[in-house]
Amino acid sequence: TSQGPKDSPRLLPFLKARWPLWLPLFLAFNMISILSFALNSWMPTYLDRQFGWTPIQYGSALGLTSLAAAGSLVVNGYIVDHFYKSGVKDIHLKFYIGLMALIMPAFFLMFSVQNPFVSVASYALVQFVTVPFFVYIAAVIVMMAPSQVRGRLTALYAASFTILGQGLGPTVVAAITDYVFKDEAKLGVSLAIVAISCIILAFMGSIWALTQIRKALREDAGKASA
Repeated sequence: TSQGPKDSPRLLPFLKARWPLWLPLFLAFNMISILSFALNSWMPTYLDRQFGWTPIQYGSALGLTSLAAAGSLVVNGYIVDHFYKSGVKDIHLKFYIGLMALIMPAFFLMFSVQNPFVSVASYALVQFVTVPFFVYIAAVIVMMAPSQVRGRLTALYAASFTILGQGLGPTVVAAITDYVFKDEAKLGVSLAIVAISCIILAFMGSIWALTQIRKALREDAGKASA
């Protein structure tokens, strides 16, 4: 029988009982959100200040990178579905971690090169991680949370991504540039600090969460075979 509203598990006790999984996921994907909003807000200004690009130049280039990143979801989804059907139940987060590791050099290149086309190409690769990140956390929620709390849990994550990402991402970059370096020409350095810090924290948090997912899957398999 289905559970009624009074029988539905409460969200906070559920999170408290399973914090070793949901806390690192919260930290990791909020780091990605902060990174995404920071790059979306400041990349046009960086291309203008650093390379003298006009809006028609960087607008077209950045638009194409976003389209390519969104289009990659089709291929990535096919790969993830294939492995999941083959029995790799932790593939959603594992694939995203692998994607971060593969593209990690681009985070270091993006604001350290002197060629604008290499910088934009690096940004395009970074977008493969930052644009579709909500798809991966949503998949984990569906797989690891009971149906009675999935909606509330998804809403909690979505709200945090908007509040923390939009609130901190652009602001932190501006604060570092204005109050630490006190030099508008250092925008690239500020962006590099935020980008590299966020992706490393996101990578570490995701690995921590993956260990918890594997532990939960082993426990479920043990109960099923008992």
